[in-house]
Amino acid sequence: MQMRVTAAGLVLLALAHEAIASGCPIIVPAGAWPQGAVHEAVSAGKPDVTVPLKHEGFNRTVTIDGLCADAFTISSSFICSGAGGEFRAGLTTAPALSPVALRFGKASCPLTAISVYKTAAGSKFEAEMRFHFEGCVGAPVTSAAVVVGIRPDEKADFNLLPWTKEVCKVPGQTTPSPVATISAETDAVIQLVGAGTCVGTVRREIEKITTEQACKFQCVSSLTKAHLLGGTGCRGFSFNDKAAGATCITYSGNITASTPKKDWQCYNMSFNGTGYAKSTPPPVPVSDTTELLDLKKVLGTSSVGYLQHISPPLDAPACFLPMWWFTLEDQMGQPQSVPIKQSEWDEFKTLLPAPMPTVSVVSAPQVIDRVIVNTCSVSKGWGAQACFVPVAKKTECRDEEITGAIVSGVITSLLTWLLVGVVFYVYKKTLMGKAGYESLAEAGGRGGRFCQSKILCCLCVVAAGGACICCWLSMQFLNAVLNSSGCYDFDEFLVVILAVTLATALTIIVILQYMASVHPSHPHPLLAPEKKVERKTTKLVLVEVEDGKNVGMPLDTLTGQSEGSVFTSFASNNGGQGSVGMNSSMAVR
Repeated sequence: MQMRVTAAGLVLLALAHEAIASGCPIIVPAGAWPQGAVHEAVSAGKPDVTVPLKHEGFNRTVTIDGLCADAFTISSSFICSGAGGEFRAGLTTAPALSPVALRFGKASCPLTAISVYKTAAGSKFEAEMRFHFEGCVGAPVTSAAVVVGIRPDEKADFNLLPWTKEVCKVPGQTTPSPVATISAETDAVIQLVGAGTCVGTVRREIEKITTEQACKFQCVSSLTKAHLLGGTGCRGFSFNDKAAGATCITYSGNITASTPKKDWQCYNMSFNGTGYAKSTPPPVPVSDTTELLDLKKVLGTSSVGYLQHISPPLDAPACFLPMWWFTLEDQMGQPQSVPIKQSEWDEFKTLLPAPMPTVSVVSAPQVIDRVIVNTCSVSKGWGAQACFVPVAKKTECRDEEITGAIVSGVITSLLTWLLVGVVFYVYKKTLMGKAGYESLAEAGGRGGRFCQSKILCCLCVVAAGGACICCWLSMQFLNAVLNSSGCYDFDEFLVVILAVTLATALTIIVILQYMASVHPSHPHPLLAPEKKVERKTTKLVLVEVEDGKNVGMPLDTLTGQSEGSVFTSFASNNGGQGSVGMNSSMAVR
């Protein structure tokens, strides 16, 4: 046996050295499931995660056939193993005859073992249960694992503790071993031969015997055993409690003489009579204890599984074999677990061996996916799945948060517009020194180059910065008035400020750009009211002009007529000065 263990250790050591030399630093603890060590090493390494291709992932279903037939978990069907830092119950049947199989697409993986182990510090559960599926057929992997947590519960029980105890008994033993009853009566006669050590064949030299009575019992027990079994035992002894080393010496043969030696005494021992009887009652047949796991009750409902398809690194394809790792979850996305009675929890943890986590770290590609896991009942598929959205609890804080955000938005928009107007007014009055309306855009075209206008850029900056300041001030004011400072944490406070600031600032900037582009010179009704201009009185004079005839007054005499009259002059055909005259048909209006 020792040679086998040594040989196995050498093989594991050689494999470890070969793995390290090939760029795969995974070292599996002695006796541990290799795929479990691989999953732990990959989880500790640098993430190299992808999702399935389009139309290939997030729509698949895994079925575990036979899991709900609790009879397969009978304790006599498993072999106990406590190596590798976990309790493992391996099925005694061959994988091809396994009563449970995992089906995933065209793949089929038989169940080979069930492991229970303690988890590392910081895990959601103190212990976990893992179902091993190995020897997969028609799959891109060689093995698969289905993992659930283990939790203490006040009422519910999975029957895991009694099952574990029963599995770890001698497997296959259905009847107790025959019990033999032996009775014997002996009458030993002890006689002093003389001072010194006995003359005879030395059987044993025994140290640390402090009394003569204890030395005698050593000889009597040897003689009784030999007498019952038909052999020869002790026939005499020497004793010296002051001797250095052995203080009691037993002898074979007939002891009749002694060799003088200081402080030693020699005794002869014989039997006067013996009564001996031996009886072996027939064994009483007993049936195997039927401790079963209640899988149907706790894992019978179809659930959701988190899948990790782990492959070896590209630079070390022989590092480990690819595998599927399923973590069962409920409809709310929380890890699924099986219960153990609270009163049995401490005892259960003491039965589990100390964890032996691997110290290996490796970066390996893995594809993650969500799958439906069918166990006892068949689910309606992905089409019937709905995302779980917890109902938000309506609290006083919730009302104050909504109220504060809405009121802050209104106050921020008003204050920011007011701030923009004040800055524009100060710019127009103080810096520009103009009493009239100042255009938002520069001259040139419809609206001009409004994006380059100094006043426009200044107002946009004021809108952005002013919205942030006004929102912060309004939030502080509302928190003080409503006494709701405890309802916001720092992140929520920033979200409100960011949302209100962006909405207000962008709105004001868009409106300013529109005004500068479409209505650059439109006067402001408050800052630059429109002035009414009164029109002067005019007179219209109609005259008839005749060529070469002076039918009226000379043109020069018309100069200086009433303001607003219309005058004209022309040159006559004969080159003389023309004149304007009025006949009786003309009227002056």
